[in-house]
Amino acid sequence: MTQLDKTLSAREDDALHTVVDRVRHEQLRLLVRHLHLVLPGSLAIALLLAWGFGTQAGTVRAVAWFLAIVVLVGVRLLVVKRVMRRAEESGDYRRLRQVLLLGALVSGCIWGLGGVLFFDPRDAYGFALLVIVLGGVVAGSLGPHSYYFPNYAAFAVPTMTPLIATVFLQGSSFYSLVGVAMIFFLLLNLYYSKQYEGMVLRSIQLQFSNEDLLQELKRTNRQLHRYSFTDSLTGVGNRRQFD
Repeated sequence: MTQLDKTLSAREDDALHTVVDRVRHEQLRLLVRHLHLVLPGSLAIALLLAWGFGTQAGTVRAVAWFLAIVVLVGVRLLVVKRVMRRAEESGDYRRLRQVLLLGALVSGCIWGLGGVLFFDPRDAYGFALLVIVLGGVVAGSLGPHSYYFPNYAAFAVPTMTPLIATVFLQGSSFYSLVGVAMIFFLLLNLYYSKQYEGMVLRSIQLQFSNEDLLQELKRTNRQLHRYSFTDSLTGVGNRRQFD
């Protein structure tokens, strides 16, 4: 490979990395934009869950669990806002990605703890409601969190896994069947999340391609305008410039 080939290859790699970084940054921006809408709404669901299961789980534990959700939501909103501002200023989004993933993971763990805390094998109706609520939280977060698939996985897996494990530990065929159904539900949501992220990526790439094409068209028009008023050999203004 000649030096020219190496130079061209390096430039192509740099251009590819630039495009990938731009797409990833836009993914994170979209995720942050929707988190400000989703996180406050999750407080209402957490409140209903703590209130509905507070009697059997214990009022103190239910209140403590709900307060943990409240504190986490507040901290996530404040920290993400601050880190997002720094990322926009510096152009480095690695810290923002780490903060988003950590927040999703901790949030999923707290919701998963609620699944174990509020589970009572003697209350079939309560168990059904618990599965519906946690399943709804996981399914409802699919859209907002799936702008960046690892973020959704970091939330969904720890949200469902503790309850799934608790269900299997009951040892009955009924709970085992429910556990299998919950695993299938989780895997299905992860699959849909990955597909959703793919559509988002294609949409962002198309948006950037259109923007680049528009900029190239503007540059070409400026060059054509300049060429129409100058002589191609001497670069001196031609007759049109003085008309």
